[in-house]
This record gives sequence, C-alpha cells and structure tokens, in this order.
Amino acid sequence: SVTPGGHQRPPLVAAYVAPSTAVERTIAEVWETLLGIREVGVHDDFLELGGHSLLATQVMWRVSEVFQVEPPLRLLFEAPTVAKFSAALGAMVDQGAHQPGRAEAMARVHLRVSRMSAADVQRLLAAKRA
Repeated sequence: SVTPGGHQRPPLVAAYVAPSTAVERTIAEVWETLLGIREVGVHDDFLELGGHSLLATQVMWRVSEVFQVEPPLRLLFEAPTVAKFSAALGAMVDQGAHQPGRAEAMARVHLRVSRMSAADVQRLLAAKRA
C-alpha cells in the first residue's frame, strides 16, 4: 500500500496542479512516498522537491515494479516533472507492449490494489483463481 509522506509541499515556482491521469497519480504517489511530501503536483520538479540520485534509483525501481519496464535512470533527469516523466514512461510502456493505453490501464490497476487491504487482495486473488 502506498502511503504518501507527511511534510507539506515546499514553496515552488510552479503552482500545484493535481495529477489527472492514473499514470500521473501513480508517479506522484511514488514521489510523495519516497520524498516524504504530500501533494506532489504534475509540474513539480523532482530535484526542486529534494530528489537526488539515490532517491531517483528508488523511484525507478518502484516504476519498474508497477509498469514492468526498466526505463533508464536518465529519464527522470531528462523529464523531471510528474507530467513529463509520466508522458515519457507512458509512451515507453505503450510502445513496448504495442498497446496504446497500456500504461494507463496498468496504473489504474496499481492504484486500485494499493488502496486495498491485504485481506481484500487475498480475496480478489482467490476469486480470480476460482
């Protein structure tokens, strides 16, 4: 289960804009959890939020778990906002699977499961096996 961080969003040049897609919400939650910040917006810059290379490695590990791809670490530094990173990641996932919308579908499933209790996940898995 993803638990967003506890600190308020620091003052940034970019105004807060909430994530609007499942991919953006997933990426924002990963950043919130690892950076310990609530309300990471789509135009917030990873480095301005306090991100660094060690956290970037952890972001990429979480992203690879959710989306089943291994994007290069440099992607986070080339596309340092939630919006840019999500767009680049989504394109990578969709093209790799040859299925437009695959990244968004994967993110929706992840968000749904991340909000479920362990018991609910077990029940869902048992129902799928039956």
